[in-house]
Order: sequence, then C-alpha cells, then structure tokens
Amino acid sequence: MQRRGVILTCRINADNKTTEMASLYPFWSEGIQHTLTLNHVNVWESGVEAQITAGLGKAEITFFDAHFLTNRLWYRQGGHYDFILTGLAYSARSARLMKLPYSPNPDVLAWSTLLTGDHDDGEPAEPPTVFCLEDMASLLPIADWDNDDYSFRGLVKSVKPFADFLGQDGWLVRVTVLRLSDYETEDVNLDIVITRRAWQGDEAPVVGADMEGTLWLQGYLWMSQNK
Repeated sequence: MQRRGVILTCRINADNKTTEMASLYPFWSEGIQHTLTLNHVNVWESGVEAQITAGLGKAEITFFDAHFLTNRLWYRQGGHYDFILTGLAYSARSARLMKLPYSPNPDVLAWSTLLTGDHDDGEPAEPPTVFCLEDMASLLPIADWDNDDYSFRGLVKSVKPFADFLGQDGWLVRVTVLRLSDYETEDVNLDIVITRRAWQGDEAPVVGADMEGTLWLQGYLWMSQNK
C-alpha cells in the first residue's frame, strides 16, 4: 500500500544486467507535521538510506528519513523544513512507575529557599520526598542503540485502531512526548504505531492514560520552507 507497508529500493547493475535489493524497511505515512531546522544528514554506506538530525525548538532529534532518495537534493544545513514524523514501537505498555523517592540536594534546596523567601516566613517549607512522574513527557535516546531509537513516555491523546500493517493489527496512538515552551505548541505530540505484538497489555491503549515504551523514529519531507 502507498500509505503504509514497506519501501523497497533496488539498484540496477549495468555490468551483469542484474537488479539488486539495496534496502527494505517498514513505512507508515500517517503522522504529525513538525517544523524542523536541519542540522546534519548522515548518509549510510549503501548511499540510499540516511538519518537526519534536526532541531525541534531547542531540542534536537534524529530520525530515519523514509524518503531520502526522493528528497535528498532539497536539503541544506540550517534550512527549515516540515517533516511528517512517526514512531514505530518496538514495545509499549501502560506506564507502571508513577512515583520515585526524591532527596533534594541541600545546595539546591538552600538556593530555592533563598529565591522564594521562605526563610523570612518562619519555618521553611517541607522539602518533597517523592518525585511524581504522572503526566510526564519524555523522548530520550537509548544508550548503545541506534541514533533514531528512543524510549518514550507521555499522555495518550488519541487511539485509532488499524488492521493488517504487514500482517499485524494494532493502534495508532498519539502521545505527548515533549513539552517545549519555545516551540509552536508547548505539547509536542507524536503518532506511534503499536502492533498487538509490541503492546504489553491485555486491554487496548486508552485516552488519558500514561504510556511508555521504545520506538524507532522515522519521518519524511512534507515541504521545504526555504526561499
């Protein structure tokens, strides 16, 4: 299918008149449009695949460019581009850990007290002992994995069931994975493809719940904003 499935790239060998497979990977076209500043294009050894590192507000992300061969001539370092981004989940589940024990650094606590003026109002405020993860949004690179692999956590905004993505059913789940005060919208959402095989739970994902997991981030050029 043009909208989702696999992308296969073939190379024609003129010497022996054979056709060779150069790359093969899953692709999902539905996603969310994000305006990015292109920092670097890492072309793989095959020459037909690449990862893009780009600025998203003050954050920086790296994703696999699903349409690199088609759009590679558009790219300029520092240019502004609209990409459609999608996460393909390796695994996902309802978030389990909601609270962590917390012991504030004494120097940080003293600085906070100085800034808030609590020392002038009698007894200082009791420092927190628990760090709450509820409604937290995060998209973090995974050590020792590839640059476009991430762990994620965030609030589920929408759930859309799908059927037969490469033989598997599942859900397209919109999750808030970042919050950036300098971006177009503070909540940075990402559509994540979660197959039933990748979903670690008996019940389907639900709107309003916290979700966590790991994913492969891919995208493709929607339009260039360069003049």
